[in-house]
Amino acid sequence: MLEDKKIIMIAAANSAISYKRQNPNAGIEEVIKYVMREVKSERELKVFGIAAASFVLNYLEKNPKASEREVMQSFSNESNNIIISIENQEEII
Repeated sequence: MLEDKKIIMIAAANSAISYKRQNPNAGIEEVIKYVMREVKSERELKVFGIAAASFVLNYLEKNPKASEREVMQSFSNESNNIIISIENQEEII
């Protein structure tokens, strides 16, 4: 299951970066809607995709000149923490 979460997150992060680069004026909501249409996964895994897209969009907002490689490296460094955070919140609910 961890592998599925990471695959969804990577696909969502890549999709968000691509869409944002092609549509620089797109807001976070628009990009996330696009990502959710593009990333095919089970409903319960989509939250991981949303988190990944949100992370990369926030990173790009803070670092607009960052390369795709830099963004994905930062995301990769934080991906396990993102998964743990989501799983901890799901336990509360």
